[in-house]
Amino acid sequence: MSILGKSIKCALACILTVICFHVGLKFFGSNLPGAQIPDRIDADSDTYSVVLDSAALHSSQKPKVILLGGSTMRDAIRPQDLEKLLPEYEVHNAAQGGGPNFSEYDRIASHLILEVDRETANRSVVLVSILFMIYATNDSRYPNGAPSFVQQEEARLPLFWARIFSDDLRRKMKVFVRPYYALSLWIEAVAVDARSRWMRAMNITISPEKPNIGLPDRGRKAEVIKNLTNYMGPPAAHQMPQEQIDLLNSMIAKLKNAGFHVAIYDMPVATWLKEELPYDKLYRQQELPRLKSLSSGKVFYAECNEELHDSDFKMDAVHAIKVREREMRWAHNLADCIRTGLVMESKK
Repeated sequence: MSILGKSIKCALACILTVICFHVGLKFFGSNLPGAQIPDRIDADSDTYSVVLDSAALHSSQKPKVILLGGSTMRDAIRPQDLEKLLPEYEVHNAAQGGGPNFSEYDRIASHLILEVDRETANRSVVLVSILFMIYATNDSRYPNGAPSFVQQEEARLPLFWARIFSDDLRRKMKVFVRPYYALSLWIEAVAVDARSRWMRAMNITISPEKPNIGLPDRGRKAEVIKNLTNYMGPPAAHQMPQEQIDLLNSMIAKLKNAGFHVAIYDMPVATWLKEELPYDKLYRQQELPRLKSLSSGKVFYAECNEELHDSDFKMDAVHAIKVREREMRWAHNLADCIRTGLVMESKK
């Protein structure tokens, strides 16, 4: 047999092996956590992947409310709570933890646009939650070109952004790689369990994390301030980064062009942090008035800040402590201001 013939035979054998593995994984791994497309996107889910879970948006033509934000929005609102208050909508929490900026928001927005057809988007709302930390520059947030969480998830999708792929093929690729994602979660869980067993057998203990609930003392405040200063840059030299403002503007325009209504939502932070550092103050003086002025066309500012006391926040001053009563109150507040915003927008 010629070298060409052997090469063809080897290639066919490899393709057949991959097909058999995929079929077997799809069949036997269908019950693994994360193997199925969820009914709703929920950033608080143990198997959450904003890239793969965005396929849930394509399953129905019902109007949607999609929450876009960081871990503060992930922790604040449960989709099922808001959906009970807005029964005419599907509610999805497509927040991304890990400290996103508007570059990451924009990547998520691309997946929302991919999955929601224009007719449905015309009746849907993307709520963009904002606080000063989201304006962190790319150099600060992703030094040396480090990939973001969304970029890491997109890496599971070979040739996902190749121009030769149609939108339909892009969507199908998310479904294709889902069993492999579930397998990776299973392997990770097995590895964590094995490590825990080994550490118990070796009588190795890990010091517990510092408590993150309750009003911070002076030392903990200093730690939070130091971390934020390292992240956002020296307070004296800080300005609202034009790079991120431009990205926010272009993302809003992109969502509007796809048909979505866009709600701008200002997330609360602890009062002590506002007093200690200039970042939030600068955001409220320079950027917030501009965001409010964007209310035109399909964009509106959701005037509904949840009133929180410093004792309602974790020690990091930006994440609210999870209390069921407050979650429900927050959901009621948000539902009211979405309805009000849509009514006001329709009158312009």
